[in-house]
Amino acid sequence: MIVLIYVCDAVMGTGKAQPLSEPVLTSCGYVSMGSIKPGMMVYGEDGELHKVLKVFPQGLKYTYRVKFSDGGYTNCCNEHLWTYKEYDDTEWATTSLGCIMNNRLFRLRLLGGIQWRYQIPVCKAVQYSYQPLPVPPEKLGILLNYDPELDITNGLSNFDEDTLYDLRKRRIPKCYLRTQISDRIILLDTLVSAYRNKTGAFADEQFTFTTKSIALAESVKDLVDGLGGLAHVPVERKSKKTSEVFYDVVIGFGNEYTKRYITSVVKNGLEECQCILVDNNTHLYITKDHIVTHNTSAAITYMNQHPSEKYIYVTPYLNEAKRIKEKCPNLHFIEPNAKIPDFDFSKLTHSTSLIEQGRNITTTHAAFRNYSPEMLSIIRKQGYTLFIDENLSILEETPYKATDLQLLVTGGYLKEEDGRFYKLDKAYDGEVLSKVFNLMESRYLMRLANNSEDNQGNDDILFYWMLPPDLIGSFKNVFVLTYLFEGQGLYHFFNIYDIPYKNIGVRRFGSSTFAFCDGESYRPEYLSRLSEMIDIVDNQKLNKIGDAPYALSMSWFEREGKKGVAQLKNNINNLFRNVWKNSNKDNRLWGTFASPKDKLKGKGYTKNYLVFNARATNQYKDTKYLVYAVNLFVNVKEKLFYKLRGAEMSDDVFALSTMIQWIWRSGIRDGKKIHIYIPSRRMRQLLIDWINSFDYGEGGEENV
Repeated sequence: MIVLIYVCDAVMGTGKAQPLSEPVLTSCGYVSMGSIKPGMMVYGEDGELHKVLKVFPQGLKYTYRVKFSDGGYTNCCNEHLWTYKEYDDTEWATTSLGCIMNNRLFRLRLLGGIQWRYQIPVCKAVQYSYQPLPVPPEKLGILLNYDPELDITNGLSNFDEDTLYDLRKRRIPKCYLRTQISDRIILLDTLVSAYRNKTGAFADEQFTFTTKSIALAESVKDLVDGLGGLAHVPVERKSKKTSEVFYDVVIGFGNEYTKRYITSVVKNGLEECQCILVDNNTHLYITKDHIVTHNTSAAITYMNQHPSEKYIYVTPYLNEAKRIKEKCPNLHFIEPNAKIPDFDFSKLTHSTSLIEQGRNITTTHAAFRNYSPEMLSIIRKQGYTLFIDENLSILEETPYKATDLQLLVTGGYLKEEDGRFYKLDKAYDGEVLSKVFNLMESRYLMRLANNSEDNQGNDDILFYWMLPPDLIGSFKNVFVLTYLFEGQGLYHFFNIYDIPYKNIGVRRFGSSTFAFCDGESYRPEYLSRLSEMIDIVDNQKLNKIGDAPYALSMSWFEREGKKGVAQLKNNINNLFRNVWKNSNKDNRLWGTFASPKDKLKGKGYTKNYLVFNARATNQYKDTKYLVYAVNLFVNVKEKLFYKLRGAEMSDDVFALSTMIQWIWRSGIRDGKKIHIYIPSRRMRQLLIDWINSFDYGEGGEENV
């Protein structure tokens, strides 16, 4: 058995390979990708300027023209990442163009027509700065609506030559397209007032603007797209009566009318390309036609490079399982399903069938724990490789008492060994106790007796391993993808059972590809400036509540009752409302133990609760104002259990590992600055010491 432990320092990577000729929207307007340099400011999908941190030349690559439902297009290579929603999805996902090309771009509707598969985000209104304008925007709108045959530049001596040239060509001058939002809304409202039922701000409406000037139609599209709307490429139309040519632009605002879909991908040829790393939380930037465009991991790279192997990929959440399926399209991963009649509506039965067929499986931690001895036997024969994404809860306390199990020992169903273990000794076909017998088919129960050291006077406690040694030993290779491994139960589990493992790292290739390697892992550049990116609240009044060594621990919440919890709730409310005045319900995140959650929730932040030990979810990656109301210690019973087996669990490493995983659910995972309130002095100092431990020395992140 080879067990490989991959310790990942929250690797973040991005891939955005586009031709050097492709336009990128910057503070100076559109410039070519080849002109982009580190330090330049480009616009992100949030409509705000963001700094280019790195530029990565990619050499010659085959490029593809990606066309969209509004008629726009852009060019990129097949490794370029796209953020999208598929059909009825509620969350955004990210995948490469190559993966998109391996799937159909649409499905047929039952009543006819097609439904496009990949919807990409539309940029929010671009926050251009104020510019002085030669004439008010409403006057310009009136001028542009005049008869195209008239020279509208007569008497406009205060216009510069470039602006006059644009007006003669019937185009909206650039100074009006790149000024503040309010002026652009007035201009658009004046231009299209005849086609709308209302005036003022645009929201949740769709209409068609018509003009005889193709230049004006294209300008209006640019104006609309820059305001967070969606305007289709102008369509030429001839009047049946007069044969005059008109150009129609379908314009939409609001969620219902601003949906942009990928409609075709066509191969171009070889072109020089480069990637850019943008300092924003989504890594999205704006290219031609205001199109929003965009990590692959070492595990995905490994699986795609070794397609002949068989894989079971275990992850905490179903949406993460879906990502594996999308990013490894040629491996045809399947999620076991509990809704199939042929498999008795059992996820476990479906899993057994898939393993017998040698299929690649992606599943959740909860389902994986229930694998039976028969399944493990098949896994050994098939030669599966296992990936465990994020740490599994390894030790579980049972609801059973030793006196309960003694009855089963007397009945001959269980065998007690050394007063410490209970193992199955006879089959059981009844219903009442089926749950405990199903559990013990692949595990034995371990007893922490009441006369054990440090457990004097307490009841006997029964534990079982959520991940039994036989389960790990059934795979040809095992990769554990985690962070701060030594603070986790799985680390001690391996050592207790002398399970050999090897620490491996991750190496970056280019800007978007990661692969396993021996030696030290790649570390993103921003880790060297974490002290700038993680703003820890340093407010004596707010922090006073957590000064005591065990303040905000689980026992503190039980002991303090109403008084301490009420003060903590007031602190959180004060923080969100007064200290973090720029925060809102969408960018706030808070976490604590489950039991005091309802006592701490408050107006404006309740819904963005994430349990204190959450891992592997991207749902909160846009949050940047955080509250971590926890002082974490290893469960006393578990700590004693490990101690009696020669394993010393560190409270500090366990707490730090758990806290960092929680923090990394926020915008910091994408290199975005965050603000965090950690009222516990102990937890706050653990984070500060960890941040101060990063020092790249000479060479920075490239020296890996």
